[in-house]
Amino acid sequence: MGEGTVSARLLALAEAGRAMAAAPDAGTLARAASEAVHDLLATEAVGLLARTADAEHLELLAFIGDYEGVEPGKRLPLDDEGAAARALKAGKCLREDGPPARLVALLSDGDEALGGIEAQSSEAGAFSQDDEAFLASLARLAGFCLHA
Repeated sequence: MGEGTVSARLLALAEAGRAMAAAPDAGTLARAASEAVHDLLATEAVGLLARTADAEHLELLAFIGDYEGVEPGKRLPLDDEGAAARALKAGKCLREDGPPARLVALLSDGDEALGGIEAQSSEAGAFSQDDEAFLASLARLAGFCLHA
């Protein structure tokens, strides 16, 4: 990764962290995190999903992209075969080359998995290890802010 890319990602993390820390509610926080991922990774779709209080579903708190029927508030069962549910079950990041390519990082606060941020691209192999590291860092920040 080039020096300019590292700088851009660090700045994006700092700006997203500031926006998430100042967010008055979970929806605003989720939107700030999703926008940072969408802008920096140039993804076609980004969703932030949080585990519900009953721990049986993932609720979509924010979404950026053009997928019919996908909107904030949608709930997916945790036993769903979607990428975010699979990452949560595995307890680690998930990267699929696709197409569509998917990258999921877990929202966490310490050892507790709170949900995930999922990025998607129609381009096969769109996400690198550096993208995964960036998304994991952003997801940790978001998890901390959600849990605070």
